[in-house]
Amino acid sequence: MKRIFLLVFSIVLFLMGMSGMVSAQEGELGDESWTVESRAGRLFYFTHGMAVWGHEFGFFKGANDCGGDTLWMTFSSSEEKVKDFIGKDVAILLHVDGRDFTLIRIPMLSTVPIGGIYIMAFTNWSPGEQCKCVSC
Repeated sequence: MKRIFLLVFSIVLFLMGMSGMVSAQEGELGDESWTVESRAGRLFYFTHGMAVWGHEFGFFKGANDCGGDTLWMTFSSSEEKVKDFIGKDVAILLHVDGRDFTLIRIPMLSTVPIGGIYIMAFTNWSPGEQCKCVSC
């Protein structure tokens, strides 16, 4: 039953993402696994999780701010208690390409329950001087 739910959920996410989606070409973002997509007047560029394809990690740019990047992450949990973190800053340690980055605090924007899974969205954090590589 859980596999069927995950399959249906993946198909729904895929179909929802098809509108306005463009796959990045090799060299454009350095990797074909990245996607560039327009959502709600913003330009998102992200990649999917390796363990769970529906998880997203990337950035977006506002319609009038091509220079600024804002972190965008989604992932899921079966713990209902994650709803308690909506609107609060959550501490996250990023591990990207074999490098650990300092602990960041990012707001949890929302959580959407789908069956027994809670999809969480994190954003409204911009990288900069506060984000230092600690394993370089």
